[in-house]
Amino acid sequence: MGPAKPVVDAVVARQQFGTERITRAILGEQQQIADAFLDLGLIPKHVDVLRAGPPNLA
Repeated sequence: MGPAKPVVDAVVARQQFGTERITRAILGEQQQIADAFLDLGLIPKHVDVLRAGPPNLA
């Protein structure tokens, strides 16, 4: 299952793609997404995104 295709299409259309330095702010945004996926039951357990990031963050 999962989100309806129009919802996924809207989310993808709003995303900015590219490369940039990983920061705590970026990982914070990704943590919010991971938490939402957990709340929706799309992933089975909590993911600590900050712990997965590089040790020298801006």
